[in-house]
Amino acid sequence: MPRAEGLEFKDPEHDRAGSTAHAQPPGTAWPLSADRGAAVAHAPTVTDLSTLERRHIEATLASVGGDKTRASQLLGISRRTLERRVADWAAQALR
Repeated sequence: MPRAEGLEFKDPEHDRAGSTAHAQPPGTAWPLSADRGAAVAHAPTVTDLSTLERRHIEATLASVGGDKTRASQLLGISRRTLERRVADWAAQALR
């Protein structure tokens, strides 16, 4: 998976002549709405990494019609690794 090197979050409030008058309040999470207090309704839900990985792999498999070779290429993992992940999920479902 390509890295996002050199990317950084730009807060529009900081971009105004270098002002930090409206900096992120301590203890709050990005993004904030215009009223600087309420979390944006479409903010993503925190998910554990294994669930996120599974969803991503399942979505990729669905997008290529179940073609494991193509899915593994898109995911940047070997076909064998993809097959192991899918087999692990099947084994967990049987428990």
